[in-house]
Amino acid sequence: MSDKDAKPAPEQKKGEIALGKAPIQKDVELDGLMSEIESDLREDELKRIWRQHGSTFVVVAVLFLIAVAGHEGWKAYNGRQHANIAMTYDEGINAAGEGKVDEAKAKFAEVAKSGDQPYASLARLTDAGLRLQNNDAKGAIDLYAALAADEKADLLFRDVAVVLKALHSVDSEDPKKLEADIAPLTKDSTFKHSAIELTALLAAKQGDTARAATLAQSLVDDAATPQSMRGRAQEYAALYKAGVVPANLPPPPIDAGKAPSVTDLVAPAAETEPTPARPAAKP
Repeated sequence: MSDKDAKPAPEQKKGEIALGKAPIQKDVELDGLMSEIESDLREDELKRIWRQHGSTFVVVAVLFLIAVAGHEGWKAYNGRQHANIAMTYDEGINAAGEGKVDEAKAKFAEVAKSGDQPYASLARLTDAGLRLQNNDAKGAIDLYAALAADEKADLLFRDVAVVLKALHSVDSEDPKKLEADIAPLTKDSTFKHSAIELTALLAAKQGDTARAATLAQSLVDDAATPQSMRGRAQEYAALYKAGVVPANLPPPPIDAGKAPSVTDLVAPAAETEPTPARPAAKP
């Protein structure tokens, strides 16, 4: 092809932009402009919201900070109070050990009144044991009754209080009522075996020695019965079958003469030596 036949390239008209370059640049500029406009709009919206609700946000933030500070302060206060109650309980234990009975009872009463658990429950149990040592059975029974009715106390403490109240009321209250009080504990309780042993005695006190013998024998046959209690139950079962009501009471599930430990509570009567029964005259 000759130079004459070759068509000249079309001239670029004025204002026409080369394909693939200028349009891209124009789009970038447009995107930037739109982003700037959106940013300005958001800023204006935030300013409007702040003008309308800014004071509310400030109040909410201040209340939140006050709540957090109050919660932390309350935790610190509770910690100090709990430590003070523990110290008062220890002072009661020390006073009891030194023979200062009235001072010890006052300390235990202060702890019980505080409602601080578990010290409030421990104070009632220990105070009751101290009163039993000083021949104040009624005072001890009242403390056991108060603990048994205290819904804030742990179920473990309430259950042992029910058993101890019934045990120390055998000779002063209606055995039928006492049996009804401890009946729930004979089904599912840490003190199930102690409750059954006591129920057998209460049945015998009502003249039903046959039922008492059956209950005592159930302890003998139960592999979960503590060994010391099984031996005692076997002896009592023989007495009940003969129509005899034992004159002595079974030992309590915890030692009432000292402050109970966790082991005393969760393993009641596990290490108690069998108490020989002294038969009384047949009614």
